[in-house]
Amino acid sequence: MSALHYIFLAQGACFATLVSRIPAMRDRFAIDDLRLGVVLAVVPLIAGVGSLAADRLAPRFCVVRLLRIATPVTCACLAAIGTVYSLAVLLMVLALFGLALGVVDATMNAHGVAVQESAGRAMMSGLHAAYSLGGILGSVAAAAATGVPLAIFFGVVGAVACVGCLAMGTRLKPASRPPTDRSSPDPPGVWRRTAIIGAAMLALFIVDSAVSNWGATYLRAVLSAPEHLAALTYGGFAGAALLGRAIGDGAVERFGGTRVVGGGGLLGAAGLLLVISAGTPATGLAGFAVAGFGLSVIAPQAFVAAARAVPQRPGTAIARVNVCVYAGFVLGAPLIGAISALASLRTAFAGALVLVIALTVAAPQLGSAGPGDPTERPADTDGES
Repeated sequence: MSALHYIFLAQGACFATLVSRIPAMRDRFAIDDLRLGVVLAVVPLIAGVGSLAADRLAPRFCVVRLLRIATPVTCACLAAIGTVYSLAVLLMVLALFGLALGVVDATMNAHGVAVQESAGRAMMSGLHAAYSLGGILGSVAAAAATGVPLAIFFGVVGAVACVGCLAMGTRLKPASRPPTDRSSPDPPGVWRRTAIIGAAMLALFIVDSAVSNWGATYLRAVLSAPEHLAALTYGGFAGAALLGRAIGDGAVERFGGTRVVGGGGLLGAAGLLLVISAGTPATGLAGFAVAGFGLSVIAPQAFVAAARAVPQRPGTAIARVNVCVYAGFVLGAPLIGAISALASLRTAFAGALVLVIALTVAAPQLGSAGPGDPTERPADTDGES
């Protein structure tokens, strides 16, 4: 495993560890679900600020230095959350966690794209596979540690991840890229494609948030699944996503990013169609797994496409697209809940299917011809020198 793969894995593990122990945090602070949701919304909202800040700081400190600083901060904040008993202090720690999270998300994707372009071969799906693996490991660890005090659990996970990030950070090297003239004017209309990519990522993560927050409820309430079977919903979705990302780079090398994104969108749509037409829990589980497999390849290629769309400022493009990821994460759960309240949960997931169909239509904007096509390569990733 490369140093950058470890950074992706640690980031996924820390985030999954936090969200997997939300029920224990709710009990500690004795707050209802609505107030807890408001408190936890601090993380993605501030992460958006951190993502944009990373673009501003990268030219001064370089992407690799920012990663070396921000990744241990994320891990340390996770450890600190377990020791907090004041809601006001929790908000401050979560804000710092979100800020560091946003910096890491933006810089690790920017550095990943730069390394991929320097290497001349597809790598981004593999990096995102490491993130998915970290998320699964964090969730499994949280399930196994049920009953363990938060201070101990968060402290152990945070400390292990922090030590690893400090060690791996020293092995990160700036990608070998020619310098970019940031003062040069942008070509007319250069940000139009980035806006389309950002909108598509917003839709993608609304769907992802819908599955993670409402998938188990769908199986339980709509398909009358037993609780233990409904609990497998997100695990099946995430496991299939890990598999899709593990083979995604090979598919991009063979077929090109545009075809991979288009095919992934079609599979995602087929999976959600299976979900909304399901009559049994097994069919619903299969549908969520198919959707996870197909949709998994879209985000890595979208970051590459964003960087190639704005070759003068690829880091800026990635940071802005990353903000759309957080917006989708925040909007997904309440949007599905609102549609469910007005109509039904099945109708809400039909709305998610419409978003995936739109993603598939946008595949030419989200994909790319692959690393071997010099006509679509960015000149540099901001701050890589």
